[in-house]
Amino acid sequence: MESKQLTLIDVIEGMCTEKDACLKPIRVAKDIMNVDVKTLTLDHTVNQCIKFMENRRVRHVPIVDVPYEKEKKPYFIGIVSQRDVLRINAPDG
Repeated sequence: MESKQLTLIDVIEGMCTEKDACLKPIRVAKDIMNVDVKTLTLDHTVNQCIKFMENRRVRHVPIVDVPYEKEKKPYFIGIVSQRDVLRINAPDG
């Protein structure tokens, strides 16, 4: 006689039923993201980046490259953090 194998969902549902708990929906990145993301390009200076961060009260800035003729959207290059710009502007000690 073959025994039925439990799936993970069976185990979780059983635990929730026993503890009178319910599953919370899983939050994904799109649930907390900004839709209108402000970015800088590779042509911006470090000082412009610092002012950008101060004005928007952010500690990280997405950097994009401007599109070429055939491309319609800028594409993501990376992130510059507040720590990155502070390290660049720190006096040598």
